[in-house]
Amino acid sequence: MTKESSLLNLYIFEEGNAFTKETLDLSQERFIDNFGNEQNLNRIMAWGGARETGRSTYSFKVDKIDPESPNSIETTSEIVKMYPEKAGFKLTAETEEYTHIIDISTKDLSYSLTSIEKPTFSEASANSNSFILEDKIFHIASTKNQMTFSVKSLDGKKELKSVTVEKGEEISFKNTPVIQENGTYSKYREMEKTSKFLRRLEREDIGIAVTKHNDHYIITMGSKSEIHRGGAPMMMPGFGFPVGAAGAFTVTFNPTFFAYGSYSSTKATRIECLFDQDLNHKKGEIPKNVFDKIQEVADKINNKDAETVFKFNKSYIWGYYNKKQDEYILFKF
Repeated sequence: MTKESSLLNLYIFEEGNAFTKETLDLSQERFIDNFGNEQNLNRIMAWGGARETGRSTYSFKVDKIDPESPNSIETTSEIVKMYPEKAGFKLTAETEEYTHIIDISTKDLSYSLTSIEKPTFSEASANSNSFILEDKIFHIASTKNQMTFSVKSLDGKKELKSVTVEKGEEISFKNTPVIQENGTYSKYREMEKTSKFLRRLEREDIGIAVTKHNDHYIITMGSKSEIHRGGAPMMMPGFGFPVGAAGAFTVTFNPTFFAYGSYSSTKATRIECLFDQDLNHKKGEIPKNVFDKIQEVADKINNKDAETVFKFNKSYIWGYYNKKQDEYILFKF
């Protein structure tokens, strides 16, 4: 992206040829920041629509989402997310009132923009975020006194679910306690009061993650405190997206491995919830997902090097290098 503009650069690579650059111009689109001011897309993506901070450089990352895999709050709490697709990708950028969805086609190098309203509260500004799965967008928004979970159609025209919880109430749709976890080697704790959970959501990086399991939605809602994270950000301050020749989108990273790495070392406060395909809450235990199953195997193996996780056909492949045996071992899940 060109600094201080709404120009989105696409770099096209074809074997044997020098790369070419194409630019999508979103200058005619309207982006409103958290203070009601019209801004260019670069500022919206860099600061989530926040006020000018006096920084001379931009600092932001685009987190890569594999919506078919489990994702952690550490990943989904970022304000800019990228959802790779077969014929392009979606970019989402969060401001206080809207989730802006830029749907980019690499087939004809075009885009469409949808701005979907978030849940709001009359008492105060809310901390909020979103997650896209299939044809739905899932929102979480919270102040220290209230939290709203909502689901809308991806065009924003139909609200499919909305429920609000007050700080003095029990969260009726959670299937787990409020979990506090500080990484692989830290203590697991549970939080009893809804008010404490809402205070975390209001002041930390809030996020929501959704997966499907046997036609049920497993929804994680929570927040992470600001910590140093691994994983390389995308190019900045003027970043671009490398793609293949038009019509052949090439993912230049492994989003499944990225999701697994974040999921297996999460440092978040969260609840997990189970809903049926009609978005009715279902009681019962949260089923184990594929990353939980991989971790169970991985935890029993010492001296693992060069771990990887990727999808092959309809299966997940986890592997590691065993230095002692000088072999690379793969497991299919």
